[in-house]
Amino acid sequence: KIFVRSRRSFDVGNAFVFSPDPLATVLALPLPRSVFRPHVSKIERTCSWLESNDRAGAGWRSDHLEEGSGNALAWSTAQALQCAGAASKVVGELLNKRILAEFGGREGKTADSTVFDRLLNSDMDNDSLKDVIRQRIIDPRTQSCCPGLISYSAVLFGPPGTAKTTTAEAVAAALGYGFVVIDTACFLEDGLANIASRIAYVFDRLERLRDCVILFDEIEEFCLDRTTPGLGMESRILTTAMLTRLNDLRRAERSIFLVATNRLAAFDSAVVRPGRLDMLLFVGTPNLEARVARYPCGPGRETFRTFLEETWESDSRFLNYMESERFRSAALASMIEGAPSTENERLHAILGDIVRTSILRDESARDEYRDNVALTRL
Repeated sequence: KIFVRSRRSFDVGNAFVFSPDPLATVLALPLPRSVFRPHVSKIERTCSWLESNDRAGAGWRSDHLEEGSGNALAWSTAQALQCAGAASKVVGELLNKRILAEFGGREGKTADSTVFDRLLNSDMDNDSLKDVIRQRIIDPRTQSCCPGLISYSAVLFGPPGTAKTTTAEAVAAALGYGFVVIDTACFLEDGLANIASRIAYVFDRLERLRDCVILFDEIEEFCLDRTTPGLGMESRILTTAMLTRLNDLRRAERSIFLVATNRLAAFDSAVVRPGRLDMLLFVGTPNLEARVARYPCGPGRETFRTFLEETWESDSRFLNYMESERFRSAALASMIEGAPSTENERLHAILGDIVRTSILRDESARDEYRDNVALTRL
């Protein structure tokens, strides 16, 4: 039994309250947090008692002592603060666990940067995606002497299939944070008539999370541009409500939240303004160096690189992650099986087959891709 009724515990109005000093010691033990779950109400009563017995903001004292003429005592205050801090940590971790379970998320584990390191990098305007995420999100939280700004929110925008969700998961893994995805279905769970109240409920829960990566996936319908002609009053109200709640979540600075979208233009301008979302990060197709690095070392690698360079602006650049992986696998098989003299011709044939069914095969889609690269905001 972890908690026992002893001379160091006492009753307040027939409600059992733990003594602060042994409670702080027990809460600091390396025990599974589930051990404390049955005792949360008593821990809460203890913290409420501490709050009500703070001596005019000066601290605490043991009332059975005569020293100090009723004033707060340093050692009593230290015990009370230690207890409150330990209780806050334990109860916060239990709450995290419960909220993540409610929304189908997962708890944090030991930080592992290898997942992030394995991501294929993509180019932005004058920078790369992984470098920016590392400098603004990961390093400031993992390195005590890391200079620069720390970001709590970002929009990950780009065409389908560019690993936006995978990127968010990799950030959580690198930090050892919990991870949860909030999508349109989550806000519609109580029906169309109750969307506003559901938004309020979901954000109330999310604001209580700590050390988590929250991914809002394809939620444009709740953040539509309010200047759009014909947009209904209900949509305008939902956008306004979402603006307020995103702002509250950012100000809390308890977790990181990322908004993934294929349609940045659909968002209301107030949603993506600086202050509410720290960065706009274009998540494009894997860059040339990332693709070459995926090809095995050997004489074929330079042939592969040369072909990509020659076809980069015409086709190769616009293959998303899965499409570029298909091309790499087919190119590798071709180089193993065929004669070097016909290799370039075979690679053109393979690329042509993949491009015909690729997401960015139309010139209009490619023009939009080029324009979006310049929309990155740090």
